[in-house]
This record gives sequence, structure tokens and C-alpha cells, in this order.
Amino acid sequence: LPGAYDEYQKIAAANPDSEHAVKGAAYAHVLAGEFDQADALLAAYEAKAGDKLGETKLRRAMVALRKGDLDKVKEHGVASG
Repeated sequence: LPGAYDEYQKIAAANPDSEHAVKGAAYAHVLAGEFDQADALLAAYEAKAGDKLGETKLRRAMVALRKGDLDKVKEHGVASG
């Protein structure tokens, strides 16, 4: 997993507009217990998400749930549509 984590971070840094790169890197952060970093990647991607905004908000809600931040779960969950 450490090798995959490092690769996802490199890929996301090189391709910040790529939905798949950002989602993969965010998931790697979640698996490592780095919820703030996962949310920051997803938050930065929101402006570029287009028709994937609802899905991105839902992912942010799931990250917040893992973190235990129920206010953010509700905020992003509602915004996800």
C-alpha cells in the first residue's frame, strides 16, 4: 500500500484536473487515516468537477463520516443532491 499511496500522490499532483487521479489520491489518504488531506484534495477539485459535483460532495461527506465530523457529513450530504 505505501507504494500505491506514493504513486497516487504523484499522479494527483501532476493531474489535478483528473477526477480519477484526485479520487484515487483522496482514497489513499483515507486509508492512511489522513482525512484532512483527503478532504482538501476533494475540495480543491470541486471547482473543476462540473457534472460530478454531487459525487464529489458525497465523497467529502464520506470522508467527514470517517473523521467523525457529523456537521460536515450533513453539509456535504445535503449539497450532494
